[in-house]
Amino acid sequence: MKPIVGTLSDDERRLLVEHRINRAQEAREDARVAFQSNRFVNTVNRCYYAMFYMVSALALLDGFTSSKHKQMLGWFNRTYIASRVLDVRLKNILVYAFDSRDDGDYQDWKTFTQEEIEQLCTDTDFFLAELDEFIKTRLR
Repeated sequence: MKPIVGTLSDDERRLLVEHRINRAQEAREDARVAFQSNRFVNTVNRCYYAMFYMVSALALLDGFTSSKHKQMLGWFNRTYIASRVLDVRLKNILVYAFDSRDDGDYQDWKTFTQEEIEQLCTDTDFFLAELDEFIKTRLR
């Protein structure tokens, strides 16, 4: 069931934000396991979802929610990148991960090199750390 963002108390919103951050961290750990097993398409998928969950946690703080990925990415870009609140590198990382996840999920023969995946994992860690710090600052 999708939460009705406008009706959440501050405590409920905080709990849901923390839940989404935890989901992001779990997805990143799943990506590590997939990488160690040389399951690169799965690694891409979990890295992207780790970022998506973190963006959705941030969106919740602003009273925005969407299950549509392009809508969530557009909101993130308009609200935090175009206004220069957050580093444009975050947008680039997220868009690359979204496109790669889409390719991996829907192209039957899509492959990724180990170097591509290592870079994506590094970028994912940077993305998650930046948003985690930004969100925690807002929650104080």
